[in-house]
Amino acid sequence: GKGTVTACKFDGNDQGGIAVDVHGAGTRLVIRNNHIFSYSLTVYVNTTITDECIGVRVRDGAKADVLNNIINYCYFQPAGSNAGGCSSTDSGMGVFVKEGARATILGNYFDAIFCPWGNTRGNRLVYAPLSTVLRHNFLKADGHTNTNRVDGGVTPVDCIVTNPDAKFVAGSNYLLEADSPLKDAGPPDAQYNDRDGTRNDIGM
Repeated sequence: GKGTVTACKFDGNDQGGIAVDVHGAGTRLVIRNNHIFSYSLTVYVNTTITDECIGVRVRDGAKADVLNNIINYCYFQPAGSNAGGCSSTDSGMGVFVKEGARATILGNYFDAIFCPWGNTRGNRLVYAPLSTVLRHNFLKADGHTNTNRVDGGVTPVDCIVTNPDAKFVAGSNYLLEADSPLKDAGPPDAQYNDRDGTRNDIGM
């Protein structure tokens, strides 16, 4: 059906899985101002996973607007330095849009999302088809995230793809300092303006 998910905290508690799975023809969901995190797995060798460690998945003809969320710590990694025998399919993604589904992804902060061992698709902050709108997001690649950041045909437009300090206020729930590069860096369209009338900030 149709609906809005807003101001929620999705804590995966390091158990893998998918935070928000949007599916079904005619389904349209607005996912806005949420914190999605810790959909991660740390396992021993010879582990295979499929459809795990994903913030938002959109499939089967559904449509999602993914706006101003913090999506981080969605990853799969073996314990220790030995990755022998581990493999993954469709895993380790902030937003995963399958062919036939549609998504608009604006003003989100992505960080610590990866699945770099023996993967088939995945290991990207965003994996989506060419038809996906991906604008004005912060796409941070940490030491494990694939430096390509996105894949599947989608093209990031006006996104921050360097790794500057986001400058969150220490001890806060991702509040931005006055000189944060995320300030006034979200979509410039008036309908996305912050409550004080200024341009949209990236993140919650």
